Amino acid sequence: VAVCEDKTVRLFEMKSLEEEKPHYWLGKLEYEVPTACGLSYKDNKIAVGIDNENTVVMFETRDKKLHQSGKFKKNAHKTPITTIAYGINDKCLITCAGGEDTVVKMWSKEGEVIDEYDTNHVQNYRLTKSLNGEMFSVATWMGNPSIVEIDLDKRDGSFKGHEKAMVLAGHAQGVHHIGINQNLTRAVTSCKDKSLTTWKIDVEYKLQEKPRRMQHMTFENHEFTEGHTCEIFSFESGKSIIAISHENKIGLLDEDLKTLDIIPEAHAESIIKTVFRYDEKARILYLLSTAKDGKINIWKLPYTE
Repeated sequence: VAVCEDKTVRLFEMKSLEEEKPHYWLGKLEYEVPTACGLSYKDNKIAVGIDNENTVVMFETRDKKLHQSGKFKKNAHKTPITTIAYGINDKCLITCAGGEDTVVKMWSKEGEVIDEYDTNHVQNYRLTKSLNGEMFSVATWMGNPSIVEIDLDKRDGSFKGHEKAMVLAGHAQGVHHIGINQNLTRAVTSCKDKSLTTWKIDVEYKLQEKPRRMQHMTFENHEFTEGHTCEIFSFESGKSIIAISHENKIGLLDEDLKTLDIIPEAHAESIIKTVFRYDEKARILYLLSTAKDGKINIWKLPYTE
C-alpha cells in the first residue's frame, strides 16, 4: 500500500514483485494530505495518517475501489503521524508521531486507544516493527532505543498490552533508524554519531538477558557519510544482509558490515524507507525502496544462502 501527497491511496495487487504494471485499487482523501499508511495482515484494511487532524482514516476494498470506512478521533496525536503499523495477528493498530509527541498508541479495530507506550526520549522519529508485528522499536532523539513486545492473551489470543523486552544500549547520540529481521534474531541501528551497529536479540529477555552487540562500524572513509534508514534480513543459515540508505543512495552490506554493493542513484531524491521481502518459492531476495520522488523501486538482489 502507498500514499502520496496528491491525496491518493493505492493498494497494489501483485502475484510477483517482478510484475511491470501491477493492478491497484485507488482511493482518495478529500481534503487531508496523508503522512503514513499501514496494511492489515488478513483483510486488506488500510489505515492512513492525515496531517490536518493528526489522526487516522480507515479504508477498505469494495467494488474494485478503496472506500473510506471510518475515522479516529481528532488530534489522536499532538504532531503528524510518521508511522502506522498493524500488530501481530491484527490485534492492534500502532501509531507513532514525530517531534515532541513521544507517546506510541495502540488502537482497537473500533478506533479506541487500548494501550500507550511513552519513549520519554524528548522527540520520536519513526517506528519500526518486525515482519510479523510481534515487536516494534522507535528511533528517537536520544540513544538506547527499546524493543517492545506486543503481549497477547495465551487463552484466546486477544490483545493484552505491551512489554519492554530489551534496550539496545551504548549509543552516544540519537538513533536515525532501527531494523529488526524477520525471525527476531538480529537488529541493526543507525546512529547520529555516524555509526552502524548490529545486535543479537534472540535472548532470554524475560530472564533479564541483555541483547549482545555483534558488529560496529563508523562511516569514516566510507562511501556513505552516515546511514538514515537501515534494514536487516537473515537467511535460515544465519547469514545476514543489511541495507542502508543516505540521501538517494543505497548500500548493501554483509553481517560483518563489509560493503557488498552500492546503488549510487537509487532514486532522484532522498530515500524515505527501505524494506526486504523474500520469495521463498523462488529463493529470491528483493529490496523495496521509496523516496521523495514519488517512486517505489524494487531491486532484485543476487544474494542467496
